[in-house]
Amino acid sequence: MNDSRIKELACYIYMQLLDRQASGNLLRENFVFSNGWLEGFKSKYNLSMKTGRGEEGGVDMELNRPLFEAIAQQLSDFALRDIYNCDETGLYLKVLSTRTLAQGRVSGRKPDTDGRVSILFCCNADGSDKRKPFVLCTH
Repeated sequence: MNDSRIKELACYIYMQLLDRQASGNLLRENFVFSNGWLEGFKSKYNLSMKTGRGEEGGVDMELNRPLFEAIAQQLSDFALRDIYNCDETGLYLKVLSTRTLAQGRVSGRKPDTDGRVSILFCCNADGSDKRKPFVLCTH
């Protein structure tokens, strides 16, 4: 759900009410669902755009600080060009947006794995060797 969609739905509902209204003419025919109207609507109902993340808060940085410091100490003996990092990310080709309009916190959801592409990125610490991404898909 985004701002444009809210305005579209509000206009649709308004037009339905306009068609069904009795002879009292309670509704104006030329009503405009402007950005100002939208901001007032969201403020009245305490709505704002939220992003749900599936792995948010997956690592407790404070709890793992001793481990990170130990790893940094071990790596201090190596030149930056000799330290590599690889990480995988997933790209879901058939996934719904993680952004929605909500009053409070929203939780993430695991996307449908149909149409998932995995991409592995790898480079060294000083950025002098950036490997081409490795792409893996199931279809």
